[in-house]
Amino acid sequence: MNDILSKFKNGKISRKLLISLIEKKEDNPFLDEELLIELLISNGLSVTQKNNTILLDSYFTNYKKDTFVFVDIETNGGRPNKHDIIELGAIKWKNGKVVGKINSLIYSDNIPEFVTKITNINLNHLIDAPKQNIVLKKFKEFLGDSIFVAHDVGFDYNFISYKLNSFGLGKLYNRKLCTIKLAQKIIKVPKYNLFDLATELKIDITTVHRAYYDALWSFEIFKKLIKKLPENVKTTNELIEFSKQGRIPKDSIKGTSKK
Repeated sequence: MNDILSKFKNGKISRKLLISLIEKKEDNPFLDEELLIELLISNGLSVTQKNNTILLDSYFTNYKKDTFVFVDIETNGGRPNKHDIIELGAIKWKNGKVVGKINSLIYSDNIPEFVTKITNINLNHLIDAPKQNIVLKKFKEFLGDSIFVAHDVGFDYNFISYKLNSFGLGKLYNRKLCTIKLAQKIIKVPKYNLFDLATELKIDITTVHRAYYDALWSFEIFKKLIKKLPENVKTTNELIEFSKQGRIPKDSIKGTSKK
């Protein structure tokens, strides 16, 4: 996805070039030009077509008026090709207001003991939970073309994208933002995990290592951080690029359910 985004110059790309890039990435000879563009849009990339030019909306949208979805997952292992999501939490924030939430356990018949110790989720909790493909389909519709935000976003984003694609629901093409990197650019603390950041920013949430509440922590941390942004950061793209300059410290990388 980054190779496609890098071709947008000042948020613009010619229709012809974009289609050629998608064709190389998707390697699907049965998709015509219109379907190729629709593929990007349906999988979460917010773009606008103007004649023969495609505009990347995040370059032109004030981040205060954009839509962000704060996401967290709990899994029964760290590899999406071998393991599954057992809980998903998400909070949608638009124009400064919460407009939707997801808080769902997900059926699994396998939870290692160490995951139960971290999350307090055991097999009895999951007996009647909806299946993974059902929750992921609901989540993808909920996410739409919003900005995907998480603490160590690469883990959640890549895990969910892999699982969506494995169920025939399409990859994620949404733009994404990492609250660890954003925090690193704005404040200095000994550690950048959720608990230490929440403590530093005086955020009072007691439940930890559960998907919805970790998404909520990330959301509250984000709201505190954007109050400290430089004045020249105005668009969503400027916010994302600003955050990318941070480096994720080793003590904040998730692994499985580690935050």
